[in-house]
Amino acid sequence: MKQRHITQVIVLTILSCLALFYVEQILELSYIMKTLAKILLFLIVPIVFIKVVLKERLFESLRLNQVDVKGLQYGVGLGLLSVIVILAAYVLLQDQINGETIILDLQNRLNITLETYIFVALYITFGNSLLRNFILEVLFF
Repeated sequence: MKQRHITQVIVLTILSCLALFYVEQILELSYIMKTLAKILLFLIVPIVFIKVVLKERLFESLRLNQVDVKGLQYGVGLGLLSVIVILAAYVLLQDQINGETIILDLQNRLNITLETYIFVALYITFGNSLLRNFILEVLFF
């Protein structure tokens, strides 16, 4: 990547982070709206960068044909280990965790209901990490 492109990536990253800060801290939006803003900032901005600035085709830029299977297996293994650690921590600390307070916070502050919880959980588990990895892969590797 050329020096000019690196500078553009840094500027876009800072602008995206400032916009996300504004959405998260200043605007009082629901979790769904905040999530849509994240998707817009961290998915659309890199795609536009690839298409407009780098003038590359998206799939060629992603280099999906060069996926390191061993690295992917290692990442999945670490992910599973993380889930086990979190579940073990919950089992050990469940007497100190006030579930009712967490539920009230999710409902009142983030507007997450029982009906939308599963979608939010799936987004947090998969969507958020995929967006981050997409950003890192596209812009820095």
